[in-house]
Amino acid sequence: LWKYETGLGISSSPAVADDVAYIGSKDGFLYALAVQTGELKWKTRAGEVVTAPPVFSEGVVYVQSWGTMALDAATGKLLWRADLGGSVQGAPVIAEGVVYVAGNGGEIYALE
Repeated sequence: LWKYETGLGISSSPAVADDVAYIGSKDGFLYALAVQTGELKWKTRAGEVVTAPPVFSEGVVYVQSWGTMALDAATGKLLWRADLGGSVQGAPVIAEGVVYVAGNGGEIYALE
């Protein structure tokens, strides 16, 4: 149907919600693409390589890079960022407004 090329490879699955595909790239950006056309809606600098699939919940996209970021799903605007002191590999899990993240050093974080 369509093709979109990021600056570097992609190492994780996309998240799809509300007709938008959210795709993290090794180029350090998160891309929001229209599902039907592949048109770029926005892209936001995540920092380093996006290391896990983004997670969508209630209008927010959560991204793992060097820590965890919460972005407005409609605009890509940064809502908050938690620097966890290193890369985070697994996808975050959201439950009852809390974001749970596992760090590479064996830590578990609960973020609001």
